[in-house]
Amino acid sequence: YSRYLTLRSERMERRLAEYEAQQKYIEKTEAFIRRYKAGQRAREARGRQKKLDRLPRLERPREAKKISLSIKTDLRGGDLVLVTEDLAIGYQPDVSLFTCPDLYLRRGERAAILGPNGSGKTTFLKTVIGEVSPLAGLVQIGHNLKFGYLAQAHEGLDKEKTVLDEILGVRPSAALRRAPGPLALVLDPLSLGTVLDRTVQCQRTKGDKYRAPGTKGSGQGSGHRDLPLEKARSFLGRFLFSGDDVFKLVGDLSGGERSRLALAKLTLEGANFLLLDEPTNHLDIASREILEEVLADFNGTILLVSHDRYLINALATQVWVVEDGELRVYGGNYSDYEEQRRRTEGKEGKRKEEEGKKRRKEEVIVSRTAFDKILNLSGELSRTAELEKDIA
Repeated sequence: YSRYLTLRSERMERRLAEYEAQQKYIEKTEAFIRRYKAGQRAREARGRQKKLDRLPRLERPREAKKISLSIKTDLRGGDLVLVTEDLAIGYQPDVSLFTCPDLYLRRGERAAILGPNGSGKTTFLKTVIGEVSPLAGLVQIGHNLKFGYLAQAHEGLDKEKTVLDEILGVRPSAALRRAPGPLALVLDPLSLGTVLDRTVQCQRTKGDKYRAPGTKGSGQGSGHRDLPLEKARSFLGRFLFSGDDVFKLVGDLSGGERSRLALAKLTLEGANFLLLDEPTNHLDIASREILEEVLADFNGTILLVSHDRYLINALATQVWVVEDGELRVYGGNYSDYEEQRRRTEGKEGKRKEEEGKKRRKEEVIVSRTAFDKILNLSGELSRTAELEKDIA
């Protein structure tokens, strides 16, 4: 995807340069024709005019039309959105997937989680929202927060419903229902439930099993179909569902189409804390651009699991990396993370090189000492042998 964006930018620059060069040539040629069309070089001017008339004109290149979609939330939570203490996550009590330092995610920050497949990234998200109980420690959610969870497998979609029914089943904000102009989502905190001061902690029950405490306010919306049909179809069009596409069954959609539909629902649900599990999976380039624009404009907090380096670079203010059974925190985006890793590895490499030199030097000293001892012993044996020979 990042390669595509680079190539598209280069192609745009090249086409613009070609257009501007042709405009300069046309302007120069027309000036020559005007100057000499009635003079001694009139024949040459007429030739140039014929050549100019046959010239295929280039159109000025235009940037692709931007999607006029923005997401704002008026639901303001506390400054601390997510706090963990001595956290270990997993499913089996004696086998944790990884442990965490004490984490602090503040309002408006965007943390991206990196790590190998199967390292526990999705389990971490499910631990945060309370679907999985921590093996140890606790997860504390800040005041007045509303989750928006985009699952990798799109569990929130009903395969038996149409695309349009899925959207009509979500109660949007009043601002969206009233807006007559370009679509702007101003999410209404009163339209959906909120999560207040929830703490998920490790609790032991009989039989040595763990459970997560139940929570109220799941925030799935009221299901009122009060979004006008025309407005719903217009909204879906901005997520590339047009014409009869809106009547497709969810079960018949491709992976990319399901991802776009899940994102469309997410933008209507009023969340101020988004938890996204591989949101760019199955998305084509146009859909990725929609996703990036929507998330870049979001004014809440984001916790993101992704392998998409471009998306992480564009969004992240922190990078959390699962390595060797631990989660490590790096400030900044993906490029900042790579730079910190290079510096760390450079220092570590230099330290190991110095240790290696020191170790080799010590080995040489030990070897020389041993060799000297052998020489001394050999000399003593020789002198002893000569002395015994003289005595004999």
